[in-house]
Amino acid sequence: MSLRWVTTRDNISAAAEILRNFYNFHCERGIRNPHYNELRGDHAATIRVNHILNFRDKFLGQGNTEAAKLCDLILFEEIKNLQNPEMYRKGHNHGLMIDITLLKLAKINNSYKSNIDISEISRRGHETLLEMFTENGITREHSISYQEFNYPLAVEFLDLCTGQDSRVNRQYRAVLERETRNILAFALRDCGEYFTLGDTLKQPALSIRQAHPEILMSPVESSQLGNVGNRLYCQDGFFFYKRRAMGESAPFEKDLHFAATCTWHSANHKQDDELSFCLEVGGDLIFDDPGYTVYTPEIDSTLLPASSHSTVFLPHFPFCNTQEPASGSEILQYYETSLGFHLEMVHRRVPLYKIARTFSLVGSLLEIIDSIESERDAELQAEIEHNFILSPGITALIENTSAVLRKNGKIIAIVSTHEQGTWIETRQHTVGSDRFEYIETTKLAFSSPSTEVIFQVQI
Repeated sequence: MSLRWVTTRDNISAAAEILRNFYNFHCERGIRNPHYNELRGDHAATIRVNHILNFRDKFLGQGNTEAAKLCDLILFEEIKNLQNPEMYRKGHNHGLMIDITLLKLAKINNSYKSNIDISEISRRGHETLLEMFTENGITREHSISYQEFNYPLAVEFLDLCTGQDSRVNRQYRAVLERETRNILAFALRDCGEYFTLGDTLKQPALSIRQAHPEILMSPVESSQLGNVGNRLYCQDGFFFYKRRAMGESAPFEKDLHFAATCTWHSANHKQDDELSFCLEVGGDLIFDDPGYTVYTPEIDSTLLPASSHSTVFLPHFPFCNTQEPASGSEILQYYETSLGFHLEMVHRRVPLYKIARTFSLVGSLLEIIDSIESERDAELQAEIEHNFILSPGITALIENTSAVLRKNGKIIAIVSTHEQGTWIETRQHTVGSDRFEYIETTKLAFSSPSTEVIFQVQI
């Protein structure tokens, strides 16, 4: 339905005949096809419009005015469809793509423009944009990759709306640019891959980075990231801390990079990963998140629940559905210290329970305090699992209430607790550098009846 399979390279008359059949079937005869003029066809329609515009230019260039007129007839029908509220995904990037397409058509010639309600398209586009991003310019899709992917759409829409609140648009565009640059830089590991919080792919989108160099830190800025005064980033439920070891006289022996999340914006790309975290020390990724792909649904579905994340998990007490209104997931407090940071997070995704986690990093010791509080004045009669998703290649040796973590035979961290409980080691899938690649890794879970458990991670 996108028509991107049609080419004018070899046989332009064949392309014109395909367009004639398309117009006859969908427009003249009006044969019902939900992939043409209903919601499920929205993305294909925006792609199709761009292809038809290209066909039109080629036909005009060859003097084929009849085929060019056919393209216009199709485009007028597309304009009608794309303004139909039943074909509009409000608050979704597909919706913004439609608004961008219509505003671009309005700029091409007055015959298109006269059939487009510019004011209404700008209005609904602004509403969608503010549902896609917070007022601070952070994606609501709970994903570093979607911050990167949706940024070009956002700025293109704002640039097309030059006549509508242009000063406000410029201000918000500057916010989007600044926050996208900051969060992408703090989420990017030194190896060039992202921490996979939420529906994030490890690999950055190189085509977007090349097209929008403004979202990349300069070499000077990048060299300062992780040094004193430029170590911590926290915005709208995403937290990052990056610390550089600065030579033998410095208090730190190794570089350290930490990421955590506690937010709930999107029902489309939300994972049950409140309180989860990732940790890289000296270039070794120790604790990871499973990541995201859409390759094998049977495996993809196992990556979503809390049981697959480095977080607190209550077996038989599922998280509430992501379609419900977002509430109760937030970063309460954070601050930087001379030797690390302090971070407090809480969520209420498990009905009638308040689940909290506090991180305190002091030098080479990371303390994690997990607590669960019943909001119905009843004791929790269940084991609580505290999950640690290890990066592939990390092995664990359980010694009483401690887990000794090794890579290539070398100890890289020790996780210990004084609480009563049992360590459980299982295998689970994670997504590799190739988003179509699944890798098995180790999940450590400390199962305990205690409603408060303190862990110490020696790194």
